Amino acid sequence: MNFKETLQWLINNDDFDYKEINGVDVPTYESIAKVLMRFKEDGWIKCSDRQPDETGKYWVYRESDGKQHREKFNGSGWSTNHNVITHWQPLPKAPK
Repeated sequence: MNFKETLQWLINNDDFDYKEINGVDVPTYESIAKVLMRFKEDGWIKCSDRQPDETGKYWVYRESDGKQHREKFNGSGWSTNHNVITHWQPLPKAPK
């Protein structure tokens, strides 16, 4: 689901709890946060939606074979497998 589709889904979603403010029904902060967390949970970003903003190492996914691995982004593309990587996400922070 891309950003535009996500916004449309949010607009049409019935999972919101509403309260009246100045005569207008608005979704509660808690229900908005609950719905948005569903989209944040998996963390994957489609390469067709956007590429990383910075060079560095990222966790990537190839839809063609379901493989996941670490890959370097050089600022304009992936160092290898650039045509087959479909999703990416930042690497997790190192443990303390």
